[in-house]
Amino acid sequence: MSDFIYDVFISYSHQDEDWVTNTLLPRLEEANLRVCIDFRDFVAGKPALVNMQDAVKNSRHTLLVLTPAWVKGQWTFYESLLTRSQDPAGLQRRTVPLRLQPCEIPEFISALTYVDFTRPDRHDTAWTQLLTSLGAPPEQKPPQQPTREEWFLPHPYPMPPNFTGRAAEREMLRDWLARDADHPLLVLRALGGFGKSALAWHWLMHDVDPARWPRVVWWGFYDEREFAVFLRETLAYLGVDPRDMPLREQAAQLLAHLHRPGTLLILDGFERALRAYGSINAAYQGDHPLPSPSGRGAGGEGWGQTDCLSPIAEHFLRSVAALPEIIQGKVLLTTRLRPRALEQHGDLLTGCREEELTALDRADAVAFFRAQGIRGARAEIEAACAPYGYHPLSLRLLAGMIRKDPRRPGDIRAARRLDVTGDLVQRRHHVLETAYNRLPPERQKLLSTIACFRGPVAYDTLAAIAGAGGAGAGDPGEAGTGGAGTGDPGEAGTGEAGTGDPAGRPHNPLIRPADLDAALRDLVERGLLHHDLKTGRYDLHPIVRRYAYDHLGDTARAAAHRRLRDYFAAVPPPDRVQTLDDLAPVIELYHHTVRAGQYDEACT
Repeated sequence: MSDFIYDVFISYSHQDEDWVTNTLLPRLEEANLRVCIDFRDFVAGKPALVNMQDAVKNSRHTLLVLTPAWVKGQWTFYESLLTRSQDPAGLQRRTVPLRLQPCEIPEFISALTYVDFTRPDRHDTAWTQLLTSLGAPPEQKPPQQPTREEWFLPHPYPMPPNFTGRAAEREMLRDWLARDADHPLLVLRALGGFGKSALAWHWLMHDVDPARWPRVVWWGFYDEREFAVFLRETLAYLGVDPRDMPLREQAAQLLAHLHRPGTLLILDGFERALRAYGSINAAYQGDHPLPSPSGRGAGGEGWGQTDCLSPIAEHFLRSVAALPEIIQGKVLLTTRLRPRALEQHGDLLTGCREEELTALDRADAVAFFRAQGIRGARAEIEAACAPYGYHPLSLRLLAGMIRKDPRRPGDIRAARRLDVTGDLVQRRHHVLETAYNRLPPERQKLLSTIACFRGPVAYDTLAAIAGAGGAGAGDPGEAGTGGAGTGDPGEAGTGEAGTGDPAGRPHNPLIRPADLDAALRDLVERGLLHHDLKTGRYDLHPIVRRYAYDHLGDTARAAAHRRLRDYFAAVPPPDRVQTLDDLAPVIELYHHTVRAGQYDEACT
C-alpha cells in the first residue's frame, strides 16, 4: 500500500505511557508526522486485534518502544509480529525499534538497527536518527546571511525560510544599481503580500558588492516611520553630527553624500511615511481602497493621501529624482504607494524609475513548494498555485496548510479540498481564512493577541502575556467571535479574565506556559508568524496582522488591549533615553491605552 493514512503507529507498553504521551508523541507531531496512537485513534467498539491490524496496515512505519515491560507484554508482541510480517527483510523500514530502557530484545527484532535512547548524553543524536528514519521533513533553518560589517542595518528584515527565485527581478535591481545612471531613485511598488521587502533584502545581502557600495543604509519604516529619525541616525552613521542642525540642513548633508558614489539607501515600507498610512491604525490597514498614483481616489476622495507626512521627506525625494546628473549614489524605495513628491503633472520626475512587483514565476513557485517539503509533480503544484495568482504570501500560507494537513501532510493533493471559487482576491482571502480556522482555538487567540502589537514582540513579553491571560481568555470556543471571556463566572460579559486568585493570577491564561514554545513553532511553520532568530522577536505580515486582529471582535479586542496596557504600565520607565528603543514600552502603553478606548487616560 503506497498511500498511508499515518506516518507512524506507536507500539508501547502502558507502563511507559508517561514518556510516550508527554515526550515522544509531541516531538513526533511537532516534526509534522501524522501519528497513530491507541488511546486517541483506535475505533471504539472495534475488536482490539482488528484495531491493531488496521493501525499497522495504515501506517508507513511502526515504532516499537522497547522496555522490559514491552518485551513482556502480549499485545505489544502481537503488534510487532504484525509489522514484521509486512516487511520481513526490513528493506522498507516498516518496523523501527526504539530502545528506551535496557532490555533483552527479541530475536525477530534484534536483526534491525534500533535507535538508542538509553544514553542521556546521546539523546540529540537519537532524536535526529529517529525523525530521519520516520521520514520527518528536514528542520527548516534560517537562511545564512552574509555579514556586512560596515553597513548600517538598524531594522534588518526577518527573512522567512526558503526564499526562492525572483531571478528576473534581482537582475533588474542589479542592472539599475550598476548601469542605470539616469535614475538614481527606484520605486519598487506592489500591494501587500508580494514580497517587496524579502526581495530587496535578499538582493542586498547576495547581489550588492560591499567593495563598490561601502556605505549602505537599510531603514524599515515599519519599525520607525519618522523621517527625522531616519535623517539623524543615517547622518551619524555617515560621520556627520546632526545635533543642533535644522532638519533641512540635515537633508542637505545627506544629499551631499549622494553626490558621491558608494552610498546606497534602501527605504523599506515607505508607505508608512505617507498620509494614507499616517494614523495610529497603520499596522492594521489593508490595501483597499488605495488612492491612485496621483493621490486621488475614485470619485475624488483620498486627495493628498500619497503626500509625505514630513515636508523634509518630500524635499529630499524631489531633490534626488529631479537632478539625476549630479546624484551618484542610489535610493531604493519599497512601497505600496508611489509618493506624489516623485511626480510632476502625473508623470514621474526625470531621475525616478518605477517597477511593479507582480506574482511569482511558475518555476519559482514549484521550487519554493519543494523546498518547503511538499510532495507532488510539477503539474500538480502549478495547478494548486494557479488559483491564487502565484501570490507569494498566499502560497506560503498554502504550503503551511499542506504541511500540516491532517489527512495528507506534505502531499500537494491536500490542496484539492480548498475552496477555489470566487475571484482572485476572494481565493487569496480564503487561504488566510482557512489557515487561521485550522488552528486550535488557543493558538488562534495567541496569534490574534500578537496582532494587537504594533510591531515585533520579544519572546519574554509573549511569555508574560500568555501566562497572564489574553484576548477572550475564557471559553476557547469563543475565540474570534467577539464574545467576552468568562474567566470568573461572576464577571461574564466583561471581557476580562477572572481574577479570583488572591495573587491576581487569572483562572484562564491565554495558553499554558508549557505549550507556548510549541505553539509559536507551529505558527511559524504554518507561515502565519515570522521569527527573527537574530533578535528573538516575533512579527506578523501586515495582511495576517489585520486579519487576526479583526477576528478578535470588539469586546475581546478591547480586553486584550487592556491586558497589554496593564503589562506595559508595569514596565519601569528608562532612567535615560538614548535611542527610540528605550521608549518602546511607553509607546506601546500609549498605543494599547488608545486601542482600549481610554482616550483621556492616554493623554495623561
